Amino acid sequence: MASLFIKVSKYLFILYILIFLLCGFIAVLRRKITVRQYTTASNLQRLMTLLFNLQSFAIIYMHESGGEKVMLLLRTFGIAYAALLLFLFSMSKMHAGSSKILTNCILMLSSIGIVILWRLRPASCQRQVLWMVLGVVIMNVFMYVFRGKWVERIPWWVYAGISFILVVLPFIFPSPENGSLNWVNIHGFTFQPSELIKPVLVFLIATLYVKQHRIVSILTGGAVVAGLSVVLLVQNDLGMILIFCTLFLFMTYDYTQREWILIAGVAAVVLAGFAAYRFVGHVQVRVDTWLNPWQDIENGGYQIAQSLFAISAGRFFGTGLYLGMPYYIPAVWTDMVFSAICEEFGGIFGFAVVMIYLLMAIVIFSLVSRYENRFRRDLAMGCSILVSVQTCLIIGGVIKLLPLTGVTLPFISYGGTSILSTFLIMGIVQELFRSRSQTERQVRDYARKKAERGGDSQGLYVSP
Repeated sequence: MASLFIKVSKYLFILYILIFLLCGFIAVLRRKITVRQYTTASNLQRLMTLLFNLQSFAIIYMHESGGEKVMLLLRTFGIAYAALLLFLFSMSKMHAGSSKILTNCILMLSSIGIVILWRLRPASCQRQVLWMVLGVVIMNVFMYVFRGKWVERIPWWVYAGISFILVVLPFIFPSPENGSLNWVNIHGFTFQPSELIKPVLVFLIATLYVKQHRIVSILTGGAVVAGLSVVLLVQNDLGMILIFCTLFLFMTYDYTQREWILIAGVAAVVLAGFAAYRFVGHVQVRVDTWLNPWQDIENGGYQIAQSLFAISAGRFFGTGLYLGMPYYIPAVWTDMVFSAICEEFGGIFGFAVVMIYLLMAIVIFSLVSRYENRFRRDLAMGCSILVSVQTCLIIGGVIKLLPLTGVTLPFISYGGTSILSTFLIMGIVQELFRSRSQTERQVRDYARKKAERGGDSQGLYVSP
């Protein structure tokens, strides 16, 4: 009976996430959508998220029933769902005007993350839930702090100082892991400082690019990114180097609107990558494994080979939750969580997860076009770049489209500091939405009253 329920559920999970996507893209891409239509699409997304959570929890509970982990399961998922409800309530009531579609995407991705992490490694799921609670709390606090006008007056060198302090912490409190020296252990508390640099770097570049001295601003930002990249190269944190360099490159292109800067930047990244391949041993191993994992499948190529086997085993509709074998993939709960999703939920479900990240990027980019304030516009641009690039890097690595860099899949992969950093980034975006919506809300309220007097309550349009 349980096996039949799981096999039926895998088709329902695909249905839920496809309806979720359809509602999201209609709300975002439809040029003229009324408030009522937008609210209906948002509520339907939340219903699909609720159904996914209820059904997946039922499967997990059936699998754990009779074991010693039942109470642990109830406590972990109880805390997780309480955190998600707090997040939903705070975005709806405490920060009215924040993007409902973006909130729903975070809810769905976080829900998927909790389910798949419990399936793969319950101990990591417990820690992830605690980090998620901390992320929701800090996100709300940060959004209130960000409303102060004094934030825009903080000089760039403050952000640069914070970035360099964070990046050198692993040398002071080292905690080597998997050949990388990018973790810190302070009295048993372990975190990855480079993850916290991401939102700081966005503020740094946005602060520099409101200045009129373009060449000085670009050179200053480039020097900071180059300095951080050198330290990260020593720490063997290749994924973060790519994220920082790509962030700087695209924000600089947007700042100057000069195509040659984009071309030169891409050429510089390619040359730097070639030099690293020739002279840095671990980079050469990563690239060789990417090009041909089958030549050393028992050692260096084992992880990517098992990832590809898992994805192919899931085919379109998946094996079903708990009916796959994702535990054969090394570090599946961190680097390779997308492979586990594709194996047990199916390739269609995995593709839909990628489309949720695309939907988030579209929502954030729509915010860029609504801002004339250069500082806030650049913040929105930088946040969208961070989430998009990180998602592309890890999914590209998992499916062997790119060399595996070891970054996390936002809101899904296990990684406490990554969860905290991503919630901070989304806090920046949601506060930008909220502040921008204040003026637009006043206009809509006036239009609504006028429409009601005219007997037309459905002719009011809203921006996603």
